[in-house]
Amino acid sequence: TEQKNVEIKLLYMADHDPLTNLLNRRRFREELEYWTALSLRHNNSGALLFLDIDDFKHINDTLGHQVGDELLVRIADMLRDRLRETDILARLGGDEFAVILPHTNTEQVLMLSKQLGELIRNHNFVTKNGRHINICVSIGMVLFPEHGSDADTLLAYSDLALYKAKEEGKNRECLFSSDDKAHLDLQLDWKRRIQDALKYDRFLLYLQPIMEIGTNTIVGYEALL
Repeated sequence: TEQKNVEIKLLYMADHDPLTNLLNRRRFREELEYWTALSLRHNNSGALLFLDIDDFKHINDTLGHQVGDELLVRIADMLRDRLRETDILARLGGDEFAVILPHTNTEQVLMLSKQLGELIRNHNFVTKNGRHINICVSIGMVLFPEHGSDADTLLAYSDLALYKAKEEGKNRECLFSSDDKAHLDLQLDWKRRIQDALKYDRFLLYLQPIMEIGTNTIVGYEALL
């Protein structure tokens, strides 16, 4: 019995985040692959949400990691209570949470993401030492199979939608669009070109002189790569 209990505990730990008891990144990815395949097979739609706590690093730096962990557990509990039993919730690491919403359309995912954002930002978090903290989240959304039918694509696109929400001022929800895909493709192209340039030594260094007009002398250089 003791050995069986240990085996059960190890299996649980392999799939779950030790702080929040939510699914971890590895197990969540498996779930995402399963639901995307199912949506293609049965012509159903679903959604993937990325949630990131705004300025969480500042909370950790100023109030300590113990308070940060306390907030993560509270947010995990709030999300778990609000979502449907069929929804899949995970903590991917740090202050990042993710949700799979099976059998969900665009209107439903927009409404739910707005509700989740309001739920967290309107909640008065009180730490164990009595400190009141206001929390806001940014949310990136992607639909499957509309925006992609494999885990890698959906994770990349939802992360991009989250990045866009952060760029637009944080504390908001953003649904992935084809314009975002063009932006991502451009980023990936530049990443490939830079990697190739590093590999094959294609960078050129130029030193452009800075002239002091009054004395007609070179006082420095601007380095250009």
